[in-house]
Amino acid sequence: MGSLDLTQFASAIERGVDGIWRSLEAEAISYPEDGNEACFAVEENSFWFAHRNAVIAALIGRYLDELKGAPFADIGGGNGFVALAVQALGLPTLLVEPGPQGAARAHARGLSSVVEGTLDSCCFRDGCLAGAGMFDVVEHIADDVGFLRETRRALRPGGLLFLAVPAYPLLWSHEDAAAGHERRYTAVAMSRLLAEAGFEKCYLGHFFRPLPPLIGLMRALPYRVGLAPAAPTAASVARDHKPGLADRAIRALLTGEVAAVARGEELAFGGSILVAARRLN
Repeated sequence: MGSLDLTQFASAIERGVDGIWRSLEAEAISYPEDGNEACFAVEENSFWFAHRNAVIAALIGRYLDELKGAPFADIGGGNGFVALAVQALGLPTLLVEPGPQGAARAHARGLSSVVEGTLDSCCFRDGCLAGAGMFDVVEHIADDVGFLRETRRALRPGGLLFLAVPAYPLLWSHEDAAAGHERRYTAVAMSRLLAEAGFEKCYLGHFFRPLPPLIGLMRALPYRVGLAPAAPTAASVARDHKPGLADRAIRALLTGEVAAVARGEELAFGGSILVAARRLN
């Protein structure tokens, strides 16, 4: 899919000789400096990233007819792993990523429309987007309501927002702190956030059903009793799984989640929350 002329959508960007668009002003990044590097090391071979992509694509696929006619923005999209899956659905997709390493890797992976910056720093125009996604991004933002309101501004009336966030505050651990998380969410808290930011919930369910017991036992419980992390926290316990019996067992337990999301079934339990919401006029 060809590169978009992003000056139609943002007024404070310029295109570099490397083909990456960049905001004209820098903005603070609420994400660990080595976060994109840690993800890049495991994305291609991790069941966690593969399954998340499949679930996200299944949900977005339910709204393809509504998303035509304007770009879909993957906001805070890191190395472009999710944006490539969205682009494969046939949507004109742009990546908005403030981290220079992530933006460069996304462009090298074949995404032709990459913006190094944020919606705010790039001055995205009101109502210019048909859809936007933020996948494991909102939990990094201190002012999550303000962040969603800024995204709402860039969406056209009736435009669609897709989110994935970590579930259950009880599962908070060293891993969340190391990843720069501000919070984990409940379904009730997410519904309240959407309403406050001016969105109507279309879908709100969970995925990664096998993971909460593992996260609780291996991360949250040691954290709560004051034990130091048992392993480096560059990636989550789910992403750290290597091919083997445990990996195959979790993959088997995940069977059916993608089909359930594609049917619009809102799963009541899982390590992550998945959302589709519509901008209220």
